[in-house]
Amino acid sequence: MLTAEEARKEPGVYKYVRLSNDEFRFVPLLAKVDHKELVAPGETATGAGTILIAPGRFKYVNYGSFSLDMGPSDDMDLLTTTLGLPGQHLERSFR
Repeated sequence: MLTAEEARKEPGVYKYVRLSNDEFRFVPLLAKVDHKELVAPGETATGAGTILIAPGRFKYVNYGSFSLDMGPSDDMDLLTTTLGLPGQHLERSFR
């Protein structure tokens, strides 16, 4: 698990959870860890998703979590503040 500061320093794709106390936890996507593994017993997740952190910005890759049975959550404002980086929402085009 990584803190926001650690994740910001290492560009890559990360799964994240937002806990009820607005704490964020991150894990690299390649670690093959489910979102639910970032939440300890007794803790409650209020948001989850997958983001790409690049130098100077981040972008949503996916919203929500299957392992937490959680639909889309928009944590953009708090992620922007926590990471200290501007963010961009996921854009999907259906043609």
